[in-house]
Amino acid sequence: MLSLATDLQDNAIIVFFLGVFLMVFGFRYICAGWVSKPKALILTINARIAAWLFLVKGPSLIEDAYKKANGKPFLVDVPENRYHFVSTWDHIQEINAVHITSTTACFVLHDFCLRLEYIPLIRQEVESVGWESFDTSKGQGFPLLDSFMKESSRLNPVEAMSTRRVALKPFELSGGHQVPVGEWVCTAPGAMHHDSAYYAKSSEFHGFRFVEPSLYRNILEATNFEMPELGKSSEFVSVPDWQLWGTGRIAWALFRILGAEA
Repeated sequence: MLSLATDLQDNAIIVFFLGVFLMVFGFRYICAGWVSKPKALILTINARIAAWLFLVKGPSLIEDAYKKANGKPFLVDVPENRYHFVSTWDHIQEINAVHITSTTACFVLHDFCLRLEYIPLIRQEVESVGWESFDTSKGQGFPLLDSFMKESSRLNPVEAMSTRRVALKPFELSGGHQVPVGEWVCTAPGAMHHDSAYYAKSSEFHGFRFVEPSLYRNILEATNFEMPELGKSSEFVSVPDWQLWGTGRIAWALFRILGAEA
């Protein structure tokens, strides 16, 4: 298998045209005996064959849309071409992350509807900063909105379990727990985010829980908004103290693309 992979890489041009031929002409005959199989399954097999044949990294849908937007808000168009999504592992990570993004946004909007008192301050922040300044700040231009989103996600985690890992060799955690080969280890954001050992008044919603203390003193101290604990400030996209986006070098790929912490 290794020898075959090396040969294919050495003959990338030939492999490219072979892949085109298979997709356009040959694959319909390969699948001819599979008429009883669902169309989606055939397309999936077709896409996997194309992914193995095209050993050249293609463009990223999200990265391309971001660059073409030239500093403006953008949408990612998802074409019918299924081959594009499985051309590299990074692209698979991008698509896998979509459900977290969309679900998180829905919860944030829901919390805004339930807590209208937050809207005037956050709206003022957004209007005064503007999109262009926010974009050049790499996501750090709206600290009040950032904190509100993080608090919403804290109380509404997309997953009860995250960062799933299986031990490929014997491993010892920092606390002394021995992890034998084949055992799974994961984090529990659902329980951690509601634990009073980590968050003061953990069962209560405080939209400005994560803002910088200096910002609280300058803007929020004169309001009725409470900050349960000073010094707990952190960004929504922060990885070390936040399990929503995964952990370490394989944390959600979009943050690497946009230049945020990963």
